[in-house]
Amino acid sequence: MGRGGEQRIGFSPRGILAVNEAVALASHQNGRHMPVDKLARKTRAPIGEVQFVAELLRRAGLVEKDARPLAGSRCPVAAFRWQRNPSKVSLFDIAAAAGEPFRVCGVRQSRSGPRASDRHAVLDRVLDGLNTEIVRIFKRRKLGEFLGAKH
Repeated sequence: MGRGGEQRIGFSPRGILAVNEAVALASHQNGRHMPVDKLARKTRAPIGEVQFVAELLRRAGLVEKDARPLAGSRCPVAAFRWQRNPSKVSLFDIAAAAGEPFRVCGVRQSRSGPRASDRHAVLDRVLDGLNTEIVRIFKRRKLGEFLGAKH
């Protein structure tokens, strides 16, 4: 945006992974638990990060966890599935569970000089309004909108 600064809206890698995991779990067969290693393959993310984000979703009450040994193995493997209807869950719920801040980030010029604080106060109010609108949009958009007719 011009000389006054640059604003951007973006998701953190953790927020992106949370949404990708949510879609993968919602697309899984008949609401059955998906082992974390399969979830990692579907999201193309390291298994440790996938497990961490899945635990965040679990703590938020979005998914539930099951840990049972797989066939031919003695070690329990974590597996996750939706705890409630995924098509009714908002994108805000998913990203907020992962700690997404939902802020417009501004890179602004120095706040020095007379009247600089007045100019920046106006910009701050605009950015606050954008933040409020972003949250509203993410609360309205449900995961079901992105899953197709089968959910």
